[in-house]
Amino acid sequence: MAYINRGDTVYTAEETKEIYKRRGKTVPAYKGGNMTAVSSSSSGGKSSDDDNETWENSFDKLYNLVHKIDEELRQRERIERRYEKLLQSLDADANKIISVSRESLAQLEKERMLQEQLVVNRKQQINAYQSENSELMKYANVT
Repeated sequence: MAYINRGDTVYTAEETKEIYKRRGKTVPAYKGGNMTAVSSSSSGGKSSDDDNETWENSFDKLYNLVHKIDEELRQRERIERRYEKLLQSLDADANKIISVSRESLAQLEKERMLQEQLVVNRKQQINAYQSENSELMKYANVT
């Protein structure tokens, strides 16, 4: 079951196949009513042939990376809340404060690296999109 919003476009299976044919791509495989690349937390089991098949999000190919960045951001926010509580507590000592500060710095470094990876990948996406659609530049009024 999929939830859709008012105004969303819904295509039949045949329309979807036709769209993918025009783009030169294959349609993601479905087995037993489940998309093969659904996470392991979904209902419905994965067979061994499902491991070789992947599903590509045509809207955002970097979805997993963006999701990971969001998770790291939430982790950093938890560390910062713990740091604030520690500063307000009466039994806080310098070692605890330094430890949480270092943990926060390590978390920020992780986020920075993920953001850099996202920027590099987005640039690659832009370049690929531009090369795929280079014939449309004749219609652009670039000044």
